[in-house]
Amino acid sequence: MHTLKETRIGVRVLLLLLFYLFLFVGTVFSQHSVISLESPKQNGQDKYVSNPDSILSFDTEGYLNKISIQIDSVSGSEYAIVVVDDFLGEDAYDFALELFNKWGIGKEGLNNGLLLFVVKDRQEYRFISKYGMERVFPDTYLKRIGEKYLIPNIHNHNYDKGVIEASEFIQHILSSPKPIEELESQMPESMPFWDLRNPAFLISMVILFVFISLYVWTHLVIKGILKGKGVKSKNILPISQGMGCMAILMFFSVFVFAFIFSNLGEVYSKKNIPYFIFILCSLILTMKIYTGSSQIHKAFVDEGQKMQALKKYVPLIIVPLLLAPLSWFNVFSLRRLMKRNEERFIPPDNSGNWERVVRRSKMPIEGFLSEGQYKEERLKSRKYEIWKNIKSGEVVTVPWEIKDTFQECSQCKFHTIEVNSKRIIRDSTHRSTGEGQYVDKCHNCTYTLDKEFFTIAKKSRSASSSRGRSRSSSRSSSRRSGSFSDGSTGGGDA
Repeated sequence: MHTLKETRIGVRVLLLLLFYLFLFVGTVFSQHSVISLESPKQNGQDKYVSNPDSILSFDTEGYLNKISIQIDSVSGSEYAIVVVDDFLGEDAYDFALELFNKWGIGKEGLNNGLLLFVVKDRQEYRFISKYGMERVFPDTYLKRIGEKYLIPNIHNHNYDKGVIEASEFIQHILSSPKPIEELESQMPESMPFWDLRNPAFLISMVILFVFISLYVWTHLVIKGILKGKGVKSKNILPISQGMGCMAILMFFSVFVFAFIFSNLGEVYSKKNIPYFIFILCSLILTMKIYTGSSQIHKAFVDEGQKMQALKKYVPLIIVPLLLAPLSWFNVFSLRRLMKRNEERFIPPDNSGNWERVVRRSKMPIEGFLSEGQYKEERLKSRKYEIWKNIKSGEVVTVPWEIKDTFQECSQCKFHTIEVNSKRIIRDSTHRSTGEGQYVDKCHNCTYTLDKEFFTIAKKSRSASSSRGRSRSSSRSSSRRSGSFSDGSTGGGDA
């Protein structure tokens, strides 16, 4: 029995070893070496495709051979395709380069060969080209061909479609009378951005020139309006504000395009640089327009002069406004302000003898206002427009910018009543509550209306002071309780 059991165990071990042996042999044979891969030319001069693992269909292989034949007949270039499950080695580029040199792809002396190497199990591809072919297909363009046609189809395991689309594009370029110009027109995004032939670069330069011109024009308009006011037009601030807004916008857009639409790489590509430059310049120009209107508001104290300056400012920046749409919010607010003040600067009558008194400072105008009106302006409950008749000397005051922060006093008839003002009768303490009273108090006369009383809560001891006292007492307590312990340690040591 013991011998039979050992025999069964030995058989199982042998079967297991044979299984791993067949698995190893199958893996090794599925990995091609440069030596084991035969050149397709061994099957005929019209063969350019090596498909040893039958990854490509029979029809696709035949169609690709026809593409390579047409390329050879038109341009004299040799285009070979290799599609395998796997290969022996670590780097696909080194393997493909060694294979390229072993097969000798390309015409002798012309170095016009091109190899497409695709590895199914690793989901990789490599283009290998010699100097003659690099003149037509630089590495940046070959990379773009792979990104556009091969990578999406390889990820979907559709190798037939990926290799066909990439090969058809290569055929189209090499069959063109001017292949370099055709390639640049078909893939402008692959051209170096700083190349003068790159449309994205040229468009970006045009955008910058236009916006710089509009920025300088807006600056000169603001400078001209503020001339003699002792206010300098700001240049650095709008630029920094616009760049800050752009940084915030891009920060949030990264999350949107990366996690919601999953197309971050496509959005933040070189071809979209002109759009980003346009948005940045538009934001900077918007900040410049907004800063200009803000400076005009601060520079002119008199509302009439301010309205005249704003009416002059808006038409002069109409062209910058077209390219800075966000600034229209600022313009709409200015238009509402002008609309609200349309009747403010109309004289008392049409005699033509009225002259508006211009304000020179933010303080109320003395000599034209009564004490009550003066008080109203000090309290900012009302502001007056003052008109003086140049013939009769009559002065007419018209209330404007009326605010409801104060009410009209029944005694002096001015809007100087502060409603529900608090008057403290008795302060509160830590032990007792206080008492107060609501009153309507006029700031112009002696009128006062006493209203209901209210209670003021006791003063509470702050938590920090309580904690401070508790920590202090605990520290002193610990010192008293720990002194004997310290003493006994010292005594023992003695």
